[in-house]
Amino acid sequence: MGFVLCNNNVSRYEFVSLDCDSLKLIVLDSLADEIIKNSNLKSVEKTEIVFFNIFPDSFKEFKCLYGYEGEFNGLVENLGDGIGAQYAEKHIIQVFSNLKINSNTVLNKLLKISIEAHWQPDAVNYLIHFLKEKLKSTSGGYEIMFSFLAKHEKSEIKNFWEFYYAYEEPVIADTLVLKYKLKYAEIVKIHDLVVLENKDIKH
Repeated sequence: MGFVLCNNNVSRYEFVSLDCDSLKLIVLDSLADEIIKNSNLKSVEKTEIVFFNIFPDSFKEFKCLYGYEGEFNGLVENLGDGIGAQYAEKHIIQVFSNLKINSNTVLNKLLKISIEAHWQPDAVNYLIHFLKEKLKSTSGGYEIMFSFLAKHEKSEIKNFWEFYYAYEEPVIADTLVLKYKLKYAEIVKIHDLVVLENKDIKH
């Protein structure tokens, strides 16, 4: 199932309510194909904006679209099905990570997804790698991250750091995080506890 999305028809999707997961995947995939096909054309910028706006804003929606039904506990067979797992590499690595959209805007969307995230193979793993790359490549990226985390509860901050270091061996504290020890003492304290708790975990 699919359809052709032409540039002159992009605007009609900006105001469509896409509650159906399969419909959203179809639209995102058509947009992704259009972006890849016309990556060198100026006209693709509008298509990129529509793709970005439709792309998930929360982990619940991200997981629903690209992740697996179950929670990963070391056994892949417990993950169940993911209706959009087959689209993850194209949508996240090929398209989303290369959008010519303001870096701060992209980083904020990544942070919104990651604050509730729990690690899974494939799509969610792509997400955390892209987040870390974006933090380093965005001017003031770590300040944006800490400012974002400062608006959340301790439990959410702890979950974020656990996701940040999930399935990383060995767990080595991000030295750029430690630069904010004075300004964001409580957030860095939670960070340090998570790093300490995960140092000896073998996956």
